[in-house]
Amino acid sequence: MAASADPQRIVIENCSIATVDAHDTEYASGYIVVADNRIESVGAGKAPEGLTGVVRRIDATEATIDAHHDASFDAMTQVAVAPCSPFSVSTELMRQGAELARRKNVRLHTHGSETVEEEQFCKELFG
Repeated sequence: MAASADPQRIVIENCSIATVDAHDTEYASGYIVVADNRIESVGAGKAPEGLTGVVRRIDATEATIDAHHDASFDAMTQVAVAPCSPFSVSTELMRQGAELARRKNVRLHTHGSETVEEEQFCKELFG
């Protein structure tokens, strides 16, 4: 039986990551490695050196804005910074998202107070 070829990998770096692991781990600046359409690894900082089969590298949260955001009136392609919600990401991640949106002059979008319970929680947590 022939040995299988290395998987094709996509490396995404410089992204904020909110995991769904048992500890709700967050990385303010981290990486994701996707191998053959499946997440292979996630972590803080830069992706590991020496990965084989890398077919694409993506500089996430700023290259996407630089490459794809169209700021013109009625543009159909606009990028927004969008941390999920103030009660599901860290305050630091929200702050960094807002700073990026201001620096790049793009919109900041989040979900908040979509239910009575969320509204009460946000009032208690943030005032």
